[in-house]
Amino acid sequence: LPPVLPSLHTCPSTQPPRLLLNCVSGPQTTAMLRLLGPDAQLVSYGAMSKQPLALPTGLHIFRGLVARGFWMSRWYAEHGRAEREALLREVVSLEVRSQPSCVVESRGADGCGGS
Repeated sequence: LPPVLPSLHTCPSTQPPRLLLNCVSGPQTTAMLRLLGPDAQLVSYGAMSKQPLALPTGLHIFRGLVARGFWMSRWYAEHGRAEREALLREVVSLEVRSQPSCVVESRGADGCGGS
C-alpha cells in the first residue's frame, strides 16, 4: 500500500473517502482504490506514472466503484469562457460551504507520482 495511511488516519471525517482524483495511475492508484468507501467514484485525468491502471473487478461488483475518464483539453474546447468561469465560481463556493474533508496525496519515489 502506498504511504497514505498515516495521513488518511488524520482526516477529520469518520467516513471513508468516496472520490479519488487520479493523475498518476499505476499500482499506487490501484492500492488507493481499496481505501475508498462504498459507491465511490474514480476520476482519471492523467497517467504520470506511464503505467496502466488496474481496476479490481471486486471493487466494481461488491463496492459499487464507478470509474470515469476526464480530458480537460476537450472540455475546454467544448465550453466557452463564460461557462468555464461559472463552473470555477461553483467549485469555489462548494469549497467554502463544504464540511471538513481530507486530501490524501500519494507520491512515487521520484516525488512526482511516478515510481
